[in-house]
Parts: sequence; C-alpha cells; structure tokens
Amino acid sequence: PSVHGTVDYPMLTNTLTPSIHSLLTTHAWRTLCLLWAGAIVVGTTIPWNDFQNHSHWGLVQWMPYGGIPRSKRALADLVINVLLYLPFGYCTLRAFPGRTGRRMAAILLLAAALSLSTETSQVFHHNRMPSMTDVCNNILGTYLGAFAARRHLTRASTR
Repeated sequence: PSVHGTVDYPMLTNTLTPSIHSLLTTHAWRTLCLLWAGAIVVGTTIPWNDFQNHSHWGLVQWMPYGGIPRSKRALADLVINVLLYLPFGYCTLRAFPGRTGRRMAAILLLAAALSLSTETSQVFHHNRMPSMTDVCNNILGTYLGAFAARRHLTRASTR
C-alpha cells in the first residue's frame, strides 16, 4: 500500500492498461502457438475430401522462386504464406524462453518441419500444388514474426 492507503501497481505506472503481451504467461503463449499451428495444418490441408491414394510428385515445384508466374495471384499467394506464419513465429518465440540465437534456429526448424509436412500432404491432392517457394515463404513469415517478438521483448526490457 502507498502512503494514501491505495495499492501501487508498478507495471501500470507508465500506461493506463497493461498490454496483452505482458499479461500472457509462457503457458498461454505455448497454447497460442499450438492453436496457431493447428490452424495452419487445417487451413493448408483443406479440402480433406480430395485426398488420393496415389501421389503426384511430378507436380512438386522443387526450385523455390524458380518458375514463379508474375501475376497478382502469385503475389497474393506469397503474401498469404508469409502472413500465415507471422503469428506462429511471434507466439513460438514468446512461448520458449532462452538464448535468442538457439531459440531462433529451433523456431525456424520447427516452421520448416511444419511447412514441409503440410506441403507433403498436398502431394496427395489433385487440386493442390506443393512448392518449395511456399516452404521458403512460410519460414520467412516465421522469421519475421519471431524477429518482431524479439524486438518487442528487447524494448520491454529496456523500459
């Protein structure tokens, strides 16, 4: 209690309300990370009624950015892939405290594994085009999200 009989809240001295980032615990960030990873899996494997019992490895675009058509659709696909993985990178960096260098490498490997898994599932669709460009864009989105989280944490710790 302060001199006037009220309770002082040091974390609220510079702001009227705490941000959601300061309220979430490591457990909450891990839950958000898992939920977002689940949303990525669901969103990138739909439609589920189109799975085939044979693969289409010949449709895989192995060279990233190799044969990208220069169209609005291709640009939209690139932006969507980056934006889809931004929250994953942000939440994952916040969910696992530790040294930034090792943590960043682990997060990018996790994103690569998640992305490769979803792209591999598309090999068994007639209407999906698995692509290493998508994998690279997903890793880029994860990196940008984790970088934003790291900047946020750095700024918060210097206040």
